[in-house]
Amino acid sequence: MLDSGAYSAWSKGETISLRSYIWYIKRHREHFEHYVNLDVIPGSPGKRATADMVERSAKLSYDNLQEMKRAGLDPIPVYHMGESMYWLKLLMKDGHGYIGISPATDAHTSEIIRWLDKVFLEITDASGRAKIKTHGFGIASFEIMKRYPWYSCDTVVWALRAAFGAIYVPIYKNGKPDYSAIPECIVLSNSDRMNVATDHISNFGKLTHERVRHFIERECGLNYNDVCIHWRGRAQAVCFFLQRFQKAIGDVRFDRRVQRGLL
Repeated sequence: MLDSGAYSAWSKGETISLRSYIWYIKRHREHFEHYVNLDVIPGSPGKRATADMVERSAKLSYDNLQEMKRAGLDPIPVYHMGESMYWLKLLMKDGHGYIGISPATDAHTSEIIRWLDKVFLEITDASGRAKIKTHGFGIASFEIMKRYPWYSCDTVVWALRAAFGAIYVPIYKNGKPDYSAIPECIVLSNSDRMNVATDHISNFGKLTHERVRHFIERECGLNYNDVCIHWRGRAQAVCFFLQRFQKAIGDVRFDRRVQRGLL
């Protein structure tokens, strides 16, 4: 999937040419299964946008989407937290079968969940199955991944965990890893900066050490010392866990009773 880079450009005060983006996709289309609409981010870094600014940006994003479609492309549109539900309903009415869902980067997890409950009440059927494919942008919470029937998700946090010395380790039940449970994030790096972390492996007991080593060596098939020392090994371990987590949670259905106040 090719993202437009709109958020990164916005955070740096830069702009992306829609014409150049369309040209780039057409030139390299064979390398992508999907590509994302060039959406317009309201406001500026460190300053929350007003409701009018959010709606104006939603209109401009929709205009970009139409321009890309006129150019013969079929991009994934993005529905952002804070936008009127009108835009989500319009995208569905237009027949888009794959829509990006983007929570606000400065919102608390509880706020995001309340918003996503409303979103998925709109896009799921009576059984809680998604009526369209959804891609979650910046979804790092395992709780959120388990709560909604996403088709796909991404977050830079997964890469940063490995880069800064950590991996996800599954909870073990009866001696076996439970990949459907919320994992622990444990720091393995031997650097001085990481040794002070409370979640560093050196601060845990024998059972945790055995569990981490079993996961790395028996489950992932990796060398324990290599994972501790090299970020590539940790990245492999993170990828391994995420693949097993995805398989373990299976066919997630959204419990629509949550939004109706029945739970």
